[in-house]
Amino acid sequence: MDPLNPQWLAKKLASWQSARHYWIALSGGLDSMVLLDLAARCPNFHFRAVHIHHGLQPGADAWWRHCRYQCWLRKMPIWLIPVTIPSNHDQGIEGAARKYRYEALAARMEPGDCMLTAHHADDQAETFLLHALRGSGPRGLSAMKPWKPWERGALARPLLPLPRSALYQYAHTQNVRYIDDPSNDDPRFARSYLRREVMPVLAARWPATNRALSRAAALCGETQHMAEAYAEHQLRSVEQGSSRLSLPALLALDASQRYFILLHWLRLQGCSTPPLTRVREFFRQIEQARTDRQLQLKWPDAQLRTYRQTLYLLHGRNLRVLSTPAPFPCPWDPHAPLPLGDLGSLHLLRPSVSPGLRPELQGAKLSLDWRRGGEVMTPAGDRHERTLKSILQQAGIVPWMREKIPLLYIDGQLGAVANLCMDTRFTQQDTHATGWSLHWKHDLLLH
Repeated sequence: MDPLNPQWLAKKLASWQSARHYWIALSGGLDSMVLLDLAARCPNFHFRAVHIHHGLQPGADAWWRHCRYQCWLRKMPIWLIPVTIPSNHDQGIEGAARKYRYEALAARMEPGDCMLTAHHADDQAETFLLHALRGSGPRGLSAMKPWKPWERGALARPLLPLPRSALYQYAHTQNVRYIDDPSNDDPRFARSYLRREVMPVLAARWPATNRALSRAAALCGETQHMAEAYAEHQLRSVEQGSSRLSLPALLALDASQRYFILLHWLRLQGCSTPPLTRVREFFRQIEQARTDRQLQLKWPDAQLRTYRQTLYLLHGRNLRVLSTPAPFPCPWDPHAPLPLGDLGSLHLLRPSVSPGLRPELQGAKLSLDWRRGGEVMTPAGDRHERTLKSILQQAGIVPWMREKIPLLYIDGQLGAVANLCMDTRFTQQDTHATGWSLHWKHDLLLH
C-alpha cells in the first residue's frame, strides 16, 4: 500500500472527474480530521469544510468549536449546518441521522461540486456485514462506492481503500488532533456493536477479514453494475414514455427479470422501492385479474397503478395531487393566468385559430369548477350531446386524475374541458376568424 500523504490524495482525486469545489464532511473525529489535514497540504484543489451539528450529544457545541479552530489553523473555510433529527423517525436514530446529514450536505453543494467523506476499508467491511444481516442483494452488498454522481455533483470517498490503522498512524505522525465520539462505543447502535463485539472476534480467527469483506463488496458492485447495464437495455423494450411501462411487455419477461427491471426503473425515477414480496404479490394479482381491472401498489413515497394495459408510476407532484382537494369553484378574470398549485396554471383565453371559443365570449361571466358527476356537453365537431365521463374516457385520461381536470364555465354552462375540448355552443362558426383557446399548463401524468 502506498504511504498516506498529500500526494497520494492528489493522485486519487485526479483519477476522478474534476470538481469546482471539494467539500469535506468534517465531524471532528479521527477519519475526517485526517482527510482535512491531507487536503490542507494538498495544492491545486479548492477545498471547503462543512460540519453538521446534530445536537445529539452533550459535547456537540464543543465539536463545532474544535472543527472551526482546526480549519482556522489550516486556513480552510468551514460552514456550519444545524440539523434537527425527529425523535420518532421510523429509521431509528442512526438511520435518521444519516438521512438528514446527507440531505444537509447535498443542499450545501453547488453544481459541479464534489463532497468528500472519510469512510475507510473498515467502514466498508462493517457496511457489508450490516447489509448482509438485513438480507440485502448485490446492490446493498456492494456497500459504498469510491466515487459516484450525486445530487448536483459527485460524492467521493478517497480513503476507502485504507484500513483504520493507516489513519491512526498518519494522525500520530502528523500530530492531528481529533475527537472521540462516545456513540462509537455505544453497543445500542448496530454499527458500534459490530465494531466492538463482532469484528474483533472475526479478525482473531481470520486476520484478513476486513480486506476480504471489502473485496466481496467490490465484487458485488461489479455484479450490480453488469446487472444494471442489462436492466437498462431491457428497459427500452417496456418503457412507454415518462413514468409508464407496458404491462404486456413486462409480463412477457421472466419473473426475476421483471422484478429487477422494475426496481431499477423505480430507482432511476428517483423514488424508493417497495419490498420485493409486495411487488411479487402485485404482479400475481395482475396476472390473475381481468385486463380492464385497475390495481395499485402503494408505499410511502410512490404508487404503481394499472390502466389499459399500462403500468403507471405516481410520485412527487403526481402523487401529491391525489390527496390535495381541487380548488373551490371560482370566478376568473381572463386577462390573467389562474394559478392552481400542484395542478399547474390555467391561461384563459389566448388567441387561436378555428375552432376556438368565440371572441365575444371574452366579456362573458367565466368561472372555474371541477368534475362533480353528470356533466354533459356537445364537443365541437360532434352532433350529439355526450357525458363528460365518456369524453374523458375517450381521451384516455387515467381514472384517478379525472376529478382534477379544470372545467371552464361560461355564463354558468360548461364551455370547455381544459385543453381537451370545447362545447359547440361557444365555438366560432367562421373558420377564418380568430377565436380563443383554453391553455392548461401542467406537468402531470394524465394518460
